Amino acid sequence: MNFIQFVDKRRPDWVQLEKLTQRANGNTGLSKEEIRQITDLYRAVATDYAYATANFPNERITLYLARLISETHGVIYQIPRLTWFKIKRFFLYSGPQLFRTYRIYFWISAAIFVLFSILGFWACEIHKSYENNVMGTYYVRMTEKNISLKKPFAVYADKYKFLPFAQIMFNNITVLLRGFILGLTACLGTLYFLISNAIMVGCFFHVFYRHDIILDFWLTIMIHGTIELTMIVFGCAIGFMLGWKLLFPGNYTRRDVMRKYGFDAVKMAMICALWLVIAGFLEAFVTGLFAEGLPSQRPFSAMIVLFSAIAMYLYFGRLGRKNISPTWFA
Repeated sequence: MNFIQFVDKRRPDWVQLEKLTQRANGNTGLSKEEIRQITDLYRAVATDYAYATANFPNERITLYLARLISETHGVIYQIPRLTWFKIKRFFLYSGPQLFRTYRIYFWISAAIFVLFSILGFWACEIHKSYENNVMGTYYVRMTEKNISLKKPFAVYADKYKFLPFAQIMFNNITVLLRGFILGLTACLGTLYFLISNAIMVGCFFHVFYRHDIILDFWLTIMIHGTIELTMIVFGCAIGFMLGWKLLFPGNYTRRDVMRKYGFDAVKMAMICALWLVIAGFLEAFVTGLFAEGLPSQRPFSAMIVLFSAIAMYLYFGRLGRKNISPTWFA
């Protein structure tokens, strides 16, 4: 095969590989089919380069093929660049899509949390000292003392500083990571962690129910609790997902499960952590504003609780429904 025949026969593959390489280096990314195509073309063009080096070493086309292979090698084998476009696409599209992909685990986690919250509340109705055993006698007495002083949420009233915000944020994210990481114990650790937190929430709810201030409880504590409790449930759901996939890997090896589903779990935990930052801000700087102002401020606190619930529904339930092809990160 002479030089002209070689170029005419192989040029379409070179042009196609160059287009795919340029797209991969841009903001659009490649689909799964295009990723397979670029790897096949890379091997074919590498063979062309070897043939051109042996037969046409002084031709400009040989230098062109060398440059093309070098650029494509960078696309295939080097660590992809994390750009602002990919970060934005992750948080606005592929991230919310992940939560819907694994939604069965989130429904299971939510069902367990609600069930044992109710059981915790019911146990306090039967055994009056049960909430002391779960929450601690000191905390229960402190709360009841504040209630008797007509300041049931005084514990939140002084949280207007950055340090409490940082502490709350750290504690919230630690709880999230516990629920997530305990999934590695074949889901048992996550299940225990979720149940114990659900029972504690039920007991906490009962303290205010006994003193007939349950409405104020919802309109104050749930300013931050709407997001905070939801993210605890989500964190445990991520743990359930990871633990279940490790228990039943199917056609994957467990190492492959950790690579595939572990990375998905980390990405979902990142999004939950961001929401917990918002919850920490609300607890430190907003909840205290309404701690002593009810009932006159009930409409405003109700609006915040409702807005938090709607924002989570729109983000996790509706956002990111645009059909996009995922990349290594987003």
